[in-house]
Amino acid sequence: MNTTRQVLILYLGSDMPAGLMEMADMLVRLGAIVNVRMCGGRYDEILDDVAAVDTVICWR
Repeated sequence: MNTTRQVLILYLGSDMPAGLMEMADMLVRLGAIVNVRMCGGRYDEILDDVAAVDTVICWR
């Protein structure tokens, strides 16, 4: 069984917020697999991404 945490960080707007990548890098250093994406696009793709991870963070 894999115990690596998988984290999805969704951000609102077209510009990545300041500090977001620093937090993602910190989570990676702690051993997490991190996916960062803009909260936009096809709803079913976002739902698939949400279903595939342990933790979802929404960053405004």
